[in-house]
Amino acid sequence: MITTVAEGRHFHITGDTPAIIQADLGAAVDMVKTHAIQERAHGILVTQHGPGTYTVAMSPEVPYGRTLEKRDPGFRAQTRSSDAASTTPSRD
Repeated sequence: MITTVAEGRHFHITGDTPAIIQADLGAAVDMVKTHAIQERAHGILVTQHGPGTYTVAMSPEVPYGRTLEKRDPGFRAQTRSSDAASTTPSRD
């Protein structure tokens, strides 16, 4: 799902499946790109904030004509429960 934060400049994307996320990210990047081309001032920043949660925005951090992808510094990849269980000591 795409939520508008700032019309044509900043969008919040959430999704449950990779296909939905990819489609929504592509649509959001296209919308931001239209404004970035008109203004010729900033590039596009795609940030992953968590599993299935992203933002797409024009950003002064990114040179005009470029798209940069990054992970939010607070993002931590989730571990599968089977992985977590294997590192937990047993209590025999």
